[in-house]
Amino acid sequence: MVEEKSKVIELAHRTSNKFAAHCYSLDLTMVEEAQLYKWIMKLHKDGFTVNYSSIKMKMVEIMRLNARLAQDEAEKLAIANF
Repeated sequence: MVEEKSKVIELAHRTSNKFAAHCYSLDLTMVEEAQLYKWIMKLHKDGFTVNYSSIKMKMVEIMRLNARLAQDEAEKLAIANF
């Protein structure tokens, strides 16, 4: 995990400060940063230019969906144990 975080930081320095600003403004976990790193590397590999604003919006959307799913699972578990 620490290695993945180093790769994200290294990528941020290599690409731009804008990426680093978006990455840190989201307060991502190391797992989320690693996923973001993988997505960006795939986009670069596929020849796409990275639009940091869209990535940020997608990451926020994904995190909200994950939080909602976790809440739904917790509610189902609470109902099942009631």
